[in-house]
Parts: sequence; C-alpha cells; structure tokens
Amino acid sequence: MKENEVKIGQTVYFREHWSGNIYKAKVANIEIADDQSRSPGKKYAELKCELGTCWAAIENLHPSFKDCETAVLKTFADEVAKYKAEIKTIRDLIIFPLKHTVSYAEEYSDNAAKRAYKERAEELGFITSKEMETENYERD
Repeated sequence: MKENEVKIGQTVYFREHWSGNIYKAKVANIEIADDQSRSPGKKYAELKCELGTCWAAIENLHPSFKDCETAVLKTFADEVAKYKAEIKTIRDLIIFPLKHTVSYAEEYSDNAAKRAYKERAEELGFITSKEMETENYERD
C-alpha cells in the first residue's frame, strides 16, 4: 500500500517476517524508521494482531488477504528466479549452500534459496522429482 492509503484503525494484512505467515491486523500508529541512515524517510506501521504488537513497512501492507498472498507469492517467485540465475554451473551448485541457508534452520532458513537449489539440482541432472519424494529426501 502507499502511505496515503494507510490510516490508523484500518484493517490490513501483512506477512510476518519470522514465520512467513500472513496476519490480519489493525494499524495502531505510523512512524518514521528509527535508522534514517539506512532507510531515509521510510515509514512503518505499528500493528495489533493475534501475535501482539508487530511492525511492518507501509509498502508491505495490503488491504486484503488475497492481495497480500499474491504479493508474497510474487516476491517468493522473484527470489527463486534470482537465486536460480546464480547457479549456472556445477561449481555454482556446490558453492550455493555455503552462501545461503538451504537446510532446516527454523526462521533462519531461506526457503526461496532452498527451492532454487533443489530446482537447479534437478535441472542440472543431479536429482529427480521422483527422488525428492522418497523418505530419504525432505522436500520443502
């Protein structure tokens, strides 16, 4: 959403950054970011939701669940494509998990990197979809 579209008391939807889940929230306050050297002029909304109080950048708020879900899926697809573009050779495939968290690491896992790594491994002929479905290979 744009700054002029967000009002205090408004119901919005956002993706919570630790869990990746989408939540419904009420806007309690709007403030300028504390760290203006990194984010000059960037505004955040204080949100009240089932988690308690959360903060989200204004541009990461959405008027409906569907809009939020669409934006989250697009962002994920864009990240996967960016990561896949990094993996051009077998050497790149070997180095990739050393630079990105593709293993299970709870909130530190990079699911887009994990998906890109698996897809590129399959595209490069190292693993097949059928192998990914076995009990020896955990799929994301």
